[in-house]
Amino acid sequence: MEVQKIKSFKQLDLVKRVKIEAFLGLGKNASYIANELNVNRSTITREINNYRQVSKSALCKFDCACKDCFLFKHCNIKNYCSKKCNDLCRGCPKVIDCNRKLVFECKLKTSFPYVCNGCSYKENCPSEQIEYNANVANYLSNNKRKTCREGINLTEIELYELNEAIKKGIEKGQSIYHITETGQVEYSVSTIYNYIDKGFLLGQECDLLMNCKLKKRKLDKKYHRYNNKGINREGRTFNDFIIYKLKNKISCYVQMDFLGVKKDSEQQILCLHFLPFEFIYIAVFNKNCVIEDIISLFNNFEAKLGFENFNKIFHTLLTDRDVLFNNYQRFEQSSLDKSIKRMNIFYCDPASSAQKSNVENSNKQLRKIFLKDDVIENVTPAMISAINSNINSRALPSLNGMTAYDAFKLAYGKSILKELGVERINSKNVKIVNYREYKDFWC
Repeated sequence: MEVQKIKSFKQLDLVKRVKIEAFLGLGKNASYIANELNVNRSTITREINNYRQVSKSALCKFDCACKDCFLFKHCNIKNYCSKKCNDLCRGCPKVIDCNRKLVFECKLKTSFPYVCNGCSYKENCPSEQIEYNANVANYLSNNKRKTCREGINLTEIELYELNEAIKKGIEKGQSIYHITETGQVEYSVSTIYNYIDKGFLLGQECDLLMNCKLKKRKLDKKYHRYNNKGINREGRTFNDFIIYKLKNKISCYVQMDFLGVKKDSEQQILCLHFLPFEFIYIAVFNKNCVIEDIISLFNNFEAKLGFENFNKIFHTLLTDRDVLFNNYQRFEQSSLDKSIKRMNIFYCDPASSAQKSNVENSNKQLRKIFLKDDVIENVTPAMISAINSNINSRALPSLNGMTAYDAFKLAYGKSILKELGVERINSKNVKIVNYREYKDFWC
C-alpha cells in the first residue's frame, strides 16, 4: 500500500519572488516557473494577480481615438479638426476618429502573464502598463500577513458574551486566571489580557486587582518603635532556618505575619501561609491583643487537631520580629504536655520582608478584602471562615490550575480542613470582595 505524500505549503519568500520577476522578463510560462520553484502553477498565477501594480499610466489622458493607437507616441498630425489651433492633435478629446489610427491590441493583461514584464512593445505601448515587482510584492505580502491578524476573531455577539462573563467574574473578585482555568470562558489568559489591553473588554483596566496601583505617595513619618531588643534568638535566626531546612529536608512549613491595618481599626488580621500548598489561613484579633491571644490560637489548633496532626502541619514556622511573636518558648511548648516540643519557630532578619515573601504576597492578595484605608471592625468567626474558604478555592497558576484547598487536602486530608473551618467553594461562586460582604455569605 502506497503512503500518500503530504505536501508542505510554505509562503513565497523574496528569493523566489525575484526569480518569478526574472522569469517573467524572459517570457517564461507559468508551468515553467512553477517547476523551477517547485510550487503549484496556481501559486504563480495567484501571486502575480495579487501583487501586480500599475507601473506606468496610459499615454492618452482622455477617452478619444488616440487612446489605443500604437502610433500615439510618434504622431505629429496637426489641424486635424476645423479649429486650426496649430497644436498636435494627439490626445485631444475632440479627435473622435482618425484614418491613420493603428489599433494596439494587448492580450498580456487578460491571460498569463497578466503583466507587461518582458513585453517587447513596452516602450511604445500607449496603454496603462502593469508590472510585477519582487520587492513590492514581498512588502505587500508581509503587510497583508500582519494586518489580517489585527483586531479580534469574534463576532459582536461573541464579544458581548465574553465581556459579560469576564465582568461577572471580576465583580466577584476572581482573577483572570481563575476565570479561564475554571472554564467560565474558553480563552487563554494571554488572550483575555490582550483583549483588555486593546480596549475590547471591560470598562477600565483598574478593575483588575494587580493590573495597576493607584495610591498616594508616603510622606516621612516617625514610627513608634516597640522595645524589641535584647532578645536572644540564637538558633532561631534566618540562617539557622536555612540550615535546618536543608539538614532535615523540610519542604512543608508555615510563614506568619500580621496584615497592616489603620490605627482606628478595632481588629487586626493574622495571616498564615502554608507552603508549598499556597494555602492561606487568616485569624482575627483585637487591635490591642497580647501575646497570650496569639499563643491561644495555636493552643486551640493543637486541641482540635491533636498533637500529631498539629506537629505535622505546624512543625516549622517562620515569622518576623513582631513583639507578639517574641516568646518562642511558649510557641514551641505543647499545651497538652509541657515537656514536649510541638514546633520550631524561626525569625527573619530585621527589615528583611523578602525572607518571608510568600506571606507578604498573601497580604497583598488580602488587600482586595481588607482595603488599606478600611477600618477593620465587626469581623466575626463566620466571616473569617467564609474568607478562608473563598480565597483557598481559587485556581492558582503556581499549582497548575489546582486550588490551594485541593492541594492541602491531598497532603493532610479533608478532616483537618474541616477542623480549620475551611470548605470548598464552587469555582464559579468564588468571591474575593470586601470583608463586609461576607457577613451573610453561605459556604
